[in-house]
Amino acid sequence: MKSRRIVAVATLLAAVLGAAASRAAAQPPPVTHSVNLAALKASSVLVQKGAQTVPVAAAAATVQIAPWQYVVARREGGVARVEPMTAGSPDRPAWALPLTLVTVNAEGVQLELQPIVEAGDGLMMRGAGSAFTGALHVGVRNTVNPTGTQLLVRASFVQEAFTIPVPVRRPRLVLEISPPSIQGFGVDTAVVSVRMEGVQDAAGRSVSLASTQGRLDPAPAVTLDAQGTASATLRSESVGPSTVTASAGGVQPQTGTVAYVWPVRFLVFSLLGGCAGAFLKRGTASGKKSKGSWRWLAVGAVSGLVLAVATAIGINLLPWQPTATMSEALVFGVAALGTFLGAGALITVPDN
Repeated sequence: MKSRRIVAVATLLAAVLGAAASRAAAQPPPVTHSVNLAALKASSVLVQKGAQTVPVAAAAATVQIAPWQYVVARREGGVARVEPMTAGSPDRPAWALPLTLVTVNAEGVQLELQPIVEAGDGLMMRGAGSAFTGALHVGVRNTVNPTGTQLLVRASFVQEAFTIPVPVRRPRLVLEISPPSIQGFGVDTAVVSVRMEGVQDAAGRSVSLASTQGRLDPAPAVTLDAQGTASATLRSESVGPSTVTASAGGVQPQTGTVAYVWPVRFLVFSLLGGCAGAFLKRGTASGKKSKGSWRWLAVGAVSGLVLAVATAIGINLLPWQPTATMSEALVFGVAALGTFLGAGALITVPDN
């Protein structure tokens, strides 16, 4: 009885193995594709089969590969500038390596791929350090159908090193002074704007500002914002040219010039404003008026000048704070209204 069971199991096992062998025999062999090596015009060829690299003899005319195995052909010459793969970046530098990767997909369609290296935005200084960093983008382009699918690859099978020129974007400072000419002797101000370009994460970096003549606020340095910009106010001093210098670590200093001119317009409009205010105050004052005295007009002119100068340097003697920037209209208005309304003991118009 036991021997019969052994025979039955052996018979069943033989039948199963026989059926499996029949199915294996019925399956077609793996599909291979023939690649014409002469059309590649390569100086050397190898085949990448998974993790295995197989050299191809120089005399070989064709080579057989299975789907997703690669023929790596080294062409003559070096890297060449090409159109970038990244959409919307026509100015981004890109280079084609002198390699052609030939493969076939599962349907047996041959693909010819060309490795492309993009230098991104180049090397830029990062943050407050002195190191230059950047990103390289490596991909392949289908040379038969350039608009088709593009794949990112890691070409570990390529032993040869290729030199890719990567641009270096050195940081620079841009210094602007507006306006380029202001009235001197401290009655006028200019805006000093500084911008740092070619730096990643410029926010928080410090830029030193110095002036050969005049007072900067804030001083002696400004802090860049998220856009890499900062500004300061420069108040004039005496008359003549003044040079402003902006400097930061690892960046070439930049200079700008502003001219301090005689404050003729300031004097004219402050005196005219003071006279106008005194004239109005005199005309609306009650009591006896002297027709031949110009003393009140002179006092009004001086009072207007004092009020205008005080406002220009930041001292407010009026019952309100002017919000407009220093201009001829503001000088005239402050002088006239201050003289007309009076500002304590500064404004005293005599009766005769």
